[in-house]
Amino acid sequence: SSSSSRRGQGLVEFSLVLPLLLIFFMGIIEFSRLFIIYTTVTSASREAARYGASVGDNPSGIPRYHDCVGIMDAAKRVNLLSPLTT
Repeated sequence: SSSSSRRGQGLVEFSLVLPLLLIFFMGIIEFSRLFIIYTTVTSASREAARYGASVGDNPSGIPRYHDCVGIMDAAKRVNLLSPLTT
């Protein structure tokens, strides 16, 4: 009788702790995903600003600061894990 009550006690403890562990791990995963998105957007905006601020013309003769397509392409080239859309 005492061994079955101990097994029941372990099951109750597990059922109380499992939701907390799942919430904790899901929080870690979500924070990691948001951090990856943040760094990707930061890097893409930095690269797009660098392209737009550079002196010179693109291959078709348009100044780089007027080349919106080139600026967007520079931002998209940084894309590491998640697709960036405009």
